[in-house]
Amino acid sequence: MEKTVRILTDKYSIKSKNVVDVGCGEGYFLNELCKAGDNYGIGIDPSLPKTEKFPIIHPRLKLIKTYYSDEHAKYASDLICCRHVIDELPSPKEITQLMARNLGEAEDGLIYIEVPNALHTFSKKLIWNIGYAKRSWFTPTSLEALLEICGLQILLTKTLFGDEYLGVVARRSYARGSLSTDIQESMPSFLRILDEFSEHLNREIIRWNKKIENLRLNGEQMVIWGAGMRGINFLHLFGDKKIFPKIVDISVDRQGSYLPGSGYFVNAPEDLQSFKPSRILITNSNYKEEIVNHIKDLSLTSKIEYL
Repeated sequence: MEKTVRILTDKYSIKSKNVVDVGCGEGYFLNELCKAGDNYGIGIDPSLPKTEKFPIIHPRLKLIKTYYSDEHAKYASDLICCRHVIDELPSPKEITQLMARNLGEAEDGLIYIEVPNALHTFSKKLIWNIGYAKRSWFTPTSLEALLEICGLQILLTKTLFGDEYLGVVARRSYARGSLSTDIQESMPSFLRILDEFSEHLNREIIRWNKKIENLRLNGEQMVIWGAGMRGINFLHLFGDKKIFPKIVDISVDRQGSYLPGSGYFVNAPEDLQSFKPSRILITNSNYKEEIVNHIKDLSLTSKIEYL
């Protein structure tokens, strides 16, 4: 996130500008943009809590609980951000066109869009990242094509967070609707990737069913660490409280809630001090070092495995 903020503020001179963040969540990203560039920020999100959990500290930032619409063109945005939103909506084209319209007539107005990177997810066979909330998946080529169809010119396409995400910076284009690349050229190789992904998923289901049976025969249990998409998907498929009695997460927002599908209650990691599991399955190895250190701080001697 820090790298993205730096690119926007330094490379594209988003300083003392008007920034709108569509689907801003609790405003963390927008707050960082306002701090780094002394910008004016408007965050728009229909799911905002009644009171912001994140301590908004920048005086030029305002969060609005509503759906994004043509009405928000009045903010005369120099930059419109939309991170991890268009892939969860029924019509990514519709909201992208809306953002393009709301840029107004400013020639230097920019749009920044960020989504999961389908090329990385499927080629690396990250089967546990495929969640119920995702309605669309974008490769670099298909995301660029969408923006170009919506009348935008691509300035930068970049992979983020270990290639798991795509970030694209674009501006208004005078050649509306034209495509700079032929999306059909990338289709055969990507279809092969999807076939390999499906085969890998089937093998993993067989492997985990065998592993679960071995745990059962040996009278062992395994605690799940991480209640994000990977933990949700894993327990939706294999949830069995005799084998996987608990799931924990460091996020206080997730603690005390229930997972969709499996109905598991999310505990705090500190609860494991009294439970003392023999095995812990870390669902997201991107946080391996942080979680392993946390496990050591809890004085746990559990065998650690990774999903």
